[in-house]
Amino acid sequence: MRFVLGAWINRRYTRLPSSIVLGLLPGIFFIYLATRAAASADWFAFTAAIVFVMVQALAYPLARESYFRVTQPMREGMGGWFLSGPLALLVLLVRFNVYVYLWVLAIPVGIAGFCYLALTERAGNGWRLV
Repeated sequence: MRFVLGAWINRRYTRLPSSIVLGLLPGIFFIYLATRAAASADWFAFTAAIVFVMVQALAYPLARESYFRVTQPMREGMGGWFLSGPLALLVLLVRFNVYVYLWVLAIPVGIAGFCYLALTERAGNGWRLV
């Protein structure tokens, strides 16, 4: 059962506080919707919005770590490139799109990432920064 906690510890490229903050940033809108639902006494919508934000905050760090592990060979291959001008702006736009897509798909990708990280931790191939 230690491998369940090991999936959270088995992070190499990301840190938990920054991942949770990035996962909660778009959730502010859902918290706003939850407070509006609570004000109108729609407790089901309030509960659903709060549960969604909490699950998103738990799944996003695992999805983010999985994304960084999958794209590691591309980052290593492009390590020496120097980007300037319009190409740098294009890279920033693509990175923002990846953030949005990863946030939208955080729950299913986070579940897959949890399985991957937990299984590698269980097999003894985990990565830990002690």
